[in-house]
Amino acid sequence: CQAIREIPGVGRLTSSALVASIGDARELDSGRQLSAWLGLVPSQHSRGGRSLLLGISKRGYSYLRRMFIHGARVVGHKAY
Repeated sequence: CQAIREIPGVGRLTSSALVASIGDARELDSGRQLSAWLGLVPSQHSRGGRSLLLGISKRGYSYLRRMFIHGARVVGHKAY
């Protein structure tokens, strides 16, 4: 939780919810797979050098997705 909390826009609630929902992060192949699981980016299916981007699903953990979106908004507003 402490290492995740160092990311700008991620606080105590978001980091603890992420660690609790993922469990063992070694089961995920990449950060993109985590983002697709949360519903932040389109899910990707690659085959034979061709990648197919599907739609953004809203089946992930909606509370955690909402927390990441709000954190990104805060970081974006601080840039101005």
